Amino acid sequence: MGVPIATSCANSWALDEESLMQQRKLPYLTALILVSAALWACGGDSPTQPLAPTSAAPTQSKNVVGDLLGDLGLGGQPNLFVCQGNGGPYTGSGTVGIWGGQIQIGPHSLSVPPFAVFKPVTITAQTVPGDTIGVVFGPQGQQFLLPPTLSLDYSHCQNKPNGPLTIDLLDNLLQTILDLLPSLDNGNGKVTAPIWHFSVYAAAEGRR
Repeated sequence: MGVPIATSCANSWALDEESLMQQRKLPYLTALILVSAALWACGGDSPTQPLAPTSAAPTQSKNVVGDLLGDLGLGGQPNLFVCQGNGGPYTGSGTVGIWGGQIQIGPHSLSVPPFAVFKPVTITAQTVPGDTIGVVFGPQGQQFLLPPTLSLDYSHCQNKPNGPLTIDLLDNLLQTILDLLPSLDNGNGKVTAPIWHFSVYAAAEGRR
């Protein structure tokens, strides 16, 4: 019994369509395989795997900051001016308000500008005993909106410094420099500098 022509044509058309679809899929499969191989070769097993963190950069940064602070002198030992015949110790106190005021501590002084504080503050001050020209202010940590000007007098010293003096912010033991203040010494026996808060300040003959 012969196969109907319609059925034979239908089967032949179905086979041709399936073959055509397989042929169309081959280029896509080939391209997918090539792309996957390229990504594996460039990025390893996981192309999106993040780089492992390293500690080299932070260490180098810390070293740079430490070297910079060391060059500035912060954290180092101060070279305090030794005043022969210093006198004292001297004390001084006073209350300043919104209009400011001045505190005298023996030959030294603190001038508080207007609007440095918004409410009255009672200031206490005492010079450092011995041959160091320095002042300890209270209340400890008192801060100002505008900086008062500290003036340290060394005209009474029997000896003279080798060069302009500076004023340094020190720790309570006078052993460590905490900050270097922009100081002015015109050679008239006084060195001045702005201060932003109360602590220990002393005259240094040089920064090293």
